Amino acid sequence: MKFEPDPWLGQLFGYPVFRVAAGGDLSPRDQSLTGIPALKEAFVYARVPCAEIGQVNELLKKGFRVVDTALRFRRKISAPGLGEKDQTVREAKTADFGPVMDIAGECFRYSRFHLDPLVPRPLADAIKRAWMDSYRLGKRGCGCLVAERAGKVAGFLAVLDSSGEKATRVIDLIGVRTDEQGSGVGRALVESFVQRAWPDVQELEVGTQAANVPSVRLYEACGFRFAEAAYVLHAHFQGGRAV
Repeated sequence: MKFEPDPWLGQLFGYPVFRVAAGGDLSPRDQSLTGIPALKEAFVYARVPCAEIGQVNELLKKGFRVVDTALRFRRKISAPGLGEKDQTVREAKTADFGPVMDIAGECFRYSRFHLDPLVPRPLADAIKRAWMDSYRLGKRGCGCLVAERAGKVAGFLAVLDSSGEKATRVIDLIGVRTDEQGSGVGRALVESFVQRAWPDVQELEVGTQAANVPSVRLYEACGFRFAEAAYVLHAHFQGGRAV
């Protein structure tokens, strides 16, 4: 089994974090964890297509636990740039990122970190806040939309540019202020994302969790269709043992 370090998450966790490398050996003959149990403390995660039950079972034997079923949705762009845009949604400005980071740091319940009982809620919140700080610093993504209500930022939608074979724009992260959830802010953000003219883009994509039923319904209502699913597994090591 091969592991790749994740220094960004490691900085937030305060100890080494690794991801299971795609295509690594997950067969029964591979009994190693590449020295990870020798570390005083470590966190390892994996993403495995739902059809690969054999790989999931091998990871379970090594101390991993399923924390999430990740769903991907896609839609083609048939008429980009057409349609009436919600005037309360606009491109984020530098001054917007304070409120955006505050929203990111308190609005999530269904991320894989929030669903993992071994990840403290303050750490799960800090990960999302740091995620949007990466957008503020220009280290991640290609743009951010914000929705305003009564002159205040009520939600955001972070946009990622896929490097795949097809030109794809991805909803990287979307968050709505807790007191505005259920009021249509999320739908306004997603519809604005769909209606914008993305140069040379053929497809739009978004991911969410199977536990997040409201998000699944929102994306389907906005024309996205289910494309694939994967189990997300976490392993926490302390004192050389999986806990």
